[in-house]
Amino acid sequence: MVLGCLCGHSDSSRLLDAAKHGDVQTVVSVIQRKPKLAHAQQWAGGQTAWHLAAKEGHTAVLQGMAEAVRSLPLQQVKQLARFGSTADDILHKLAQAEDTKSLTPLHLACIKGHAGAAGALMSLGVNPFAMDSVGRTPLHYAASWGHADCINAVLSAHSGPPKPEWHVAWPNDDETRLVDVQNMAGFTPLHYAVWVGRKEAIQALASYDASINVANVSHDYDWIKVGSGNTPLHLAAFGGDFDVVKLLLAAHVQTLSAGAEVMAATRGQWGERHADDVRHMRNRRGLMAYHIAVHKGFQHLTELLHPDIPYTFIFSNDDMEVGSVRMYGPARLMVIAAKALQQKLVTELQAVEAAAESGASAVLQQQEDGSQQLLQQEAR
Repeated sequence: MVLGCLCGHSDSSRLLDAAKHGDVQTVVSVIQRKPKLAHAQQWAGGQTAWHLAAKEGHTAVLQGMAEAVRSLPLQQVKQLARFGSTADDILHKLAQAEDTKSLTPLHLACIKGHAGAAGALMSLGVNPFAMDSVGRTPLHYAASWGHADCINAVLSAHSGPPKPEWHVAWPNDDETRLVDVQNMAGFTPLHYAVWVGRKEAIQALASYDASINVANVSHDYDWIKVGSGNTPLHLAAFGGDFDVVKLLLAAHVQTLSAGAEVMAATRGQWGERHADDVRHMRNRRGLMAYHIAVHKGFQHLTELLHPDIPYTFIFSNDDMEVGSVRMYGPARLMVIAAKALQQKLVTELQAVEAAAESGASAVLQQQEDGSQQLLQQEAR
């Protein structure tokens, strides 16, 4: 129900205008006097004060509105009873209302790159699995625009499967992690970040163990037109960006280094779509990422993508330095342990090599001394 518009001088228009321009005092004052206006909408577009504040990055307005609702006397809370029986329930509904394009305030915060606003909305318990008309979540938008801080703001609050009260649409299910959520075409946020070459977004998603094995189910309903069955690595091969391909493979190798538990979890979620080496995965046309790179003439990618080339030939120690892929959060313990073990082995090998060289030098010196003695004897 539309309760107001930006035209005129009604309380609803004052509220919406104040939310858009960051006027916390006016927003709080209007909600305290007329709580039902906390869901006031624009005539055109159906956006609420929550949408407008999120779109402009006014974190203080979002926090002020939330506090105003929480501080309402019981009699006034009843004006918002259709949204829930408690202040928290009411705030969940208000802060995740959809506009006429099925976009929530969290969508708009992620589109515009306002990480503070995204974090404020997540703290109110909004549903990050909320989808627009073609299944794109706020994370899809943050990834496509390269807003790594927004990705972190959302995933640091919730990165796992949906809560029971959060509806998820096919091809997702109750086990789908938020970082791997798919839109109607089956593309994940990582697909989007790779397609547009947003390296920081790729790193941010990799920090939360985004799967590189997920394949899209179609190319309908989406602006990425590459057929079906493509993983993010396939999309990277289409794009031809050496750094993006190497970044994906580095993240994949660190997952392989993380141990059996992480690999088993990946298999459990993606079943037959899982492969220990993502380079072996084929799309619906039977093509590996390597085939795509060859077909596109990207010779600089063929060594990276050929599945018979060992990763040890591709990555140097510096490439796999702890934390080189993960932008947020601590590095995996298994990766740290592997790095420490590698350094220990290198040190031991260097010691053995030094001892061998020292021993060889001693033998050579003895041989040289013996030869000189023989020459001296013959000279006599």
